Amino acid sequence: MARTAGTGFFQAKAFAGSYSHSFPIFQLDTVSKNTLALSPIFGGKFSYEDEDWQLSLGATYTIFDKNFAGISQLLQGLTGPGVKTVWSNAADYAAQLNKVGKGIGFYSIGAAYNANEWSIQSEFGYLDSGVPEIQSQFSGYFSIGRHIGDITPYLLFSIARPSAESKAVVPPEISGPLQDQLYAATSVAMQEYRINQETISLGARWDFAPNLAAKIQWDHSHVAANSSSLWLNGSREISTPDLDVDLFSLSMNWSF
Repeated sequence: MARTAGTGFFQAKAFAGSYSHSFPIFQLDTVSKNTLALSPIFGGKFSYEDEDWQLSLGATYTIFDKNFAGISQLLQGLTGPGVKTVWSNAADYAAQLNKVGKGIGFYSIGAAYNANEWSIQSEFGYLDSGVPEIQSQFSGYFSIGRHIGDITPYLLFSIARPSAESKAVVPPEISGPLQDQLYAATSVAMQEYRINQETISLGARWDFAPNLAAKIQWDHSHVAANSSSLWLNGSREISTPDLDVDLFSLSMNWSF
């Protein structure tokens, strides 16, 4: 739905659906299969646009329809016979880690200005998670570029921060091979998807043809300890030190 307002126009969109996708998980020398199932998914976007400005508000919400295979196995272990007698918190952690029926939402506000040879964009969002594996977090970015003929140099800053500190898992009251293994797996699962980093980027885009553009970019990211979920970790360890990462890229964009 769209409606004009002065020199610009308002637009509202809504959507609904479901999603299911199976993908392999590689762990040491074994390969397991996980399925991400989300149902329902619904949301909408409200925007205003004129010759120079674009403003937008967005919201998306979904509900988990299925646990990952690894989580299902962990839940069976946490609720197994006799576990509660050696680990009183086991059943509580099982209830927290069970994603079925729990929701996650993402809400955003953004603005863009493109006029007088300047291009400025910014967006801020909040991920509201109902499951401990995926921590609620704030995120955002700001970019500014200057059009100089066919070349646009630009600067970009982005950030992602968890909204709260992760909670430590209370260990079993009585140690033993089974409960120690369950404790280690639960500790990993409770902070498996944690993101805490900021990135500054410098680059330039060259529109050398009507439908072709080349882009070169340098990214410098600082990743906080134990918060590297956006990066492939060769050791597959959740515990990681502070990291500083530099990435240089050259890409080509085209449209047809």
